[in-house]
Amino acid sequence: MMKALKEYNEMVMRPSWKWLKKHWKGYSVLLVISMIVPYLWFYWSDITEYIKSKFKNHEEES
Repeated sequence: MMKALKEYNEMVMRPSWKWLKKHWKGYSVLLVISMIVPYLWFYWSDITEYIKSKFKNHEEES
């Protein structure tokens, strides 16, 4: 079992950490986008209604 864990560490974990160290900026952007998209998807109708009401109120004042 220990041999399998050592091989897993050498073959999988170390190369993935090397990749992450090299591409950390792009990975961070990907994580932020993946966190924002579900929020926008869930609250899209509320956001559009808020924007419409803002423009409606702005037009009434003019």
